[in-house]
Amino acid sequence: MSTGIAVKRIPNNADFFKRSENITPPSNLNISPSSSLTSESHNDTENIVKPIQKAVIEKPKVQVEKLITEADLERRLREALRERDDQWRKHEKAQIVFLQSEGANMLKALHLEIDKLGHQLRDAKRQLFVSSTGGLSASTDLSNYDHSELIKRFKEQELRIAELEQLLSEKEAYAKGIERKVMATMEKLQEQINLQGDRIRQLTTELNDRNQTVAHLSSQLRTFRLREAMAQAQQRRRASQGSANSSPLVSPSSPHRIFPPKGLLSASVTVTYPGNNAHQMGQMRSLSCAG
Repeated sequence: MSTGIAVKRIPNNADFFKRSENITPPSNLNISPSSSLTSESHNDTENIVKPIQKAVIEKPKVQVEKLITEADLERRLREALRERDDQWRKHEKAQIVFLQSEGANMLKALHLEIDKLGHQLRDAKRQLFVSSTGGLSASTDLSNYDHSELIKRFKEQELRIAELEQLLSEKEAYAKGIERKVMATMEKLQEQINLQGDRIRQLTTELNDRNQTVAHLSSQLRTFRLREAMAQAQQRRRASQGSANSSPLVSPSSPHRIFPPKGLLSASVTVTYPGNNAHQMGQMRSLSCAG
């Protein structure tokens, strides 16, 4: 009886088992080799424990396999989309190359057709010109036609062509002569232009030199006039001081003019500065006699 009770209590204590391949029963179960369990009861215990162990272990494996399957499907889907895009690009490139080659061939054929039609048009114009100038018609019987007239006209045309060629050669020689004259005239004009350019450069250089000389002389003239004005002012001050000491008759409103007694000579000094007009520059001193 004790053996049957122990076997029934195993499912109730399954939560205490370790989730590993080495499953051991709990410590409160007194199951040991010394127990009196038979081989049949031991097999029943293994049959009960193994499904539990398998369910506990295989559940995470199923989840992992499911995740691996989803990742694999996503990877395959991306590869399929990339392969489809590559194939589509290759197809588009092939179509573009085909259309370009077809367009080039079509243009080449059109150019050939245009050239062919141009040749046909020139032939038609030539035939029309020949027929309009009295040529043979298509319905003329060549067997009964007098070839002497044709030969005569042919010789006349040859003479006409020779005359035109001679005239053309004369015109070409005349044109070459005119061209030589024009070239010689152009060379002479170019030489004259070069000489005039050299002369202009020379005159420009001389003008610059003269401008510099004039500027230098003007500066010296201004310096000379300034010195002369300073000297005249100094002489005037000296004269005024000497006159003040000798004569008391001095006008207070004109400190630079001396008013001597009636019947005596009077002297006036005029000072000019740079910037005055020509008349004032020429008038440096003036002497007057009063009375």
